[in-house]
Amino acid sequence: MKLALIAACVALVLLPAAPAAAQQTQNPTADQKGSAAGGASATRGSVPVQQNQTRQQKFRSLDTNNDGKISRQEAEASPELMIIFVPTDTDSDGAISVIEFEAVPLQQPDGTMVK
Repeated sequence: MKLALIAACVALVLLPAAPAAAQQTQNPTADQKGSAAGGASATRGSVPVQQNQTRQQKFRSLDTNNDGKISRQEAEASPELMIIFVPTDTDSDGAISVIEFEAVPLQQPDGTMVK
């Protein structure tokens, strides 16, 4: 009886991990998808830009209301920026200023980083 109880407890502990492991093998990460498609995948935490797009141009394209800052709502247009939004918003005002945007790593389609 004790052995059956122990086996049941072990099964319950391992059960939640099984769906996560199955999901992980079925759904490749973004890096794996980029590699599988033959395209260059973005460096983790970097925001993609169009070829030869400058930092200023990328900022302006995200600042859709032209108020000089990127709100959380505006940042939703770039999932990569949303991932790093909180640490980039160093003054915690809920927006990324031009100065704060200078710290955002930007990557062109060919894999080169924007300075």
